[in-house]
Parts: sequence; C-alpha cells; structure tokens
Amino acid sequence: MAKSVDNTFNLILLDELVGNSVVLAISLYYVIMNLDVSEIATCCTFTFFALISLVMLFGYCLIGDQLTQQCISVQDAYYECNWYEMPLDCKKCLLICMIRGQVMLYLTAGKFYIFSLNSFTD
Repeated sequence: MAKSVDNTFNLILLDELVGNSVVLAISLYYVIMNLDVSEIATCCTFTFFALISLVMLFGYCLIGDQLTQQCISVQDAYYECNWYEMPLDCKKCLLICMIRGQVMLYLTAGKFYIFSLNSFTD
C-alpha cells in the first residue's frame, strides 16, 4: 500500500517540494532585502509565509521518517515473536514476511528525494 501511495503521489510531492522551497527562498529574500525599510508588517507577513512553507516541508519529512521507522518496527516485531515455538510451515511464512520486511519503504518526491528528517536537515 505504501508503494502504491508513493507511486501515485511522487510527482505531487515533487511539486510541493519545489513550490515550498521557492516560496521559502523568495520570502526570505524579500525579508532580507527590505529589513532596512520601515515596512515591518510586510516583513512579518513574508516571514510568516517562510515559516509556513518550512513547517509544511517538515510535515512531509516527518511523515516519511515515520513510515521508515514503522518498517523497522515491523521487522523487530517479526523477530521478537515466538518463532522458535511455531510449526515449520508457520516458520516458512514468517521467513517470507521477514524477507519482505527488509525492503524499506520511503516517501519520495519524483523518485529522487527521500522525505526523512535527515534530508530535511540537509
């Protein structure tokens, strides 16, 4: 399900990433260039725009990071169950699930930018 969500929304998330980055850059540029002018209200408005776009980018990165953390939690849950007491056919099914659980799921923008907290700080 997470793969299909990523395949469906990766171009939309790319648009959000580029759009929010442009809004952030232009807003901060406007604030920096007009600090000496006494338009405090306008500077505050553009600072607010910059903060909102930064919060939106953080939200996407937080959701992507949570998806990756949940994949790791599923792997740990498979390992921590009492697999050594299960019948052989259940062990085989569990092994297949564990192998599939090793493939990490990511939320991407355009299939090249991975939304995570590490990429947010970068």
